[in-house]
Amino acid sequence: MSFKAYTPAADMARCQPATNQSCYICNDSTIRAVDYHGRPQCTGGSDPVEVLLTDSDGRSVPVELFDMGDGTYDLLLRPITAGLHQLSVRILSRPIRGSPFQLLVRRAQQREWCFSEGADGRGLIQPFAVAYGPYPQSESVTDTTPTSFIYLLDTGNSRLLVIDPTTGCLHATLYGTPLTGQAATGIAWAPEGLWIVNWRAKQVYLLDPRTDQTIRSIHSSQFVEPTSACRCPLTGRLYVADNGAGCVFWCDPVTGTTQPFMGAGVKRETERTPPTSPITRTPSPCLSVQENDSHPLVKLPRSESRSFRRVTGICATDNGELILSTGSTIRVSVIAFRLL
Repeated sequence: MSFKAYTPAADMARCQPATNQSCYICNDSTIRAVDYHGRPQCTGGSDPVEVLLTDSDGRSVPVELFDMGDGTYDLLLRPITAGLHQLSVRILSRPIRGSPFQLLVRRAQQREWCFSEGADGRGLIQPFAVAYGPYPQSESVTDTTPTSFIYLLDTGNSRLLVIDPTTGCLHATLYGTPLTGQAATGIAWAPEGLWIVNWRAKQVYLLDPRTDQTIRSIHSSQFVEPTSACRCPLTGRLYVADNGAGCVFWCDPVTGTTQPFMGAGVKRETERTPPTSPITRTPSPCLSVQENDSHPLVKLPRSESRSFRRVTGICATDNGELILSTGSTIRVSVIAFRLL
């Protein structure tokens, strides 16, 4: 949180906060003093700043004010209870613009367990992605109440850690082929196993967590730097974000068919398989859809297309919405393109 405050010689009515954010236990804030012309002060000690923080019941809350000597003043807020708080900032006994400020204090989250190292004592190095779900069911044995696990990609150690979500204890450690080269950066749970993205090999592998063996893999000449993957629960299709290509591909998990779905508009190649059933298309008003024999290619505005080169995560919701994390979240509905 940062406030802009004018010096005593300034018109106090012009003082205003730069931002107004929620406050968590404990919180650091900054007051920056500027002169009459709006230029930042470079010395301290000359501004009589008064700060008062009260909780929802009007009780005073501990606040510490530190003169940093460069025209800024750091605040250390120590709220004791959750709820709406009020922060008053005054100079020469006159409130700056926007004061008092409303701050929402939320309760601290209590962790149930913490996982920090594997069975061999090695700590986590670049824990890159996580998935959740039960082990795949074998044809001979069907568990009516399968146990779900947390699957953590410990990329720096080229391993996958299977963790009990209730106790936080390590259940198993996998070192299969998809995890080699410190290059496994994406993971997606599926009923038949775990899809692992290895950007160095430019492949997506289906790994059986029971045996640590690769069931099959998907490779495409269109892959440049695949980083993340998710499985759509409505269609069963696999979506792979490729930062090098600036594109999200859809992949058929059975045939390995790979096609560009949205992004920078990667040129289509001959890797296509005609659909076995018709596709219902309902274009969104903010997207243009290029028709194709097997799947539409969603084109976005040029400014948003650049975001597909810095995707850090991708997931699909239960209602068929694809969500990409690119610093600023992009949400694209794919329910209109599912096979009926």
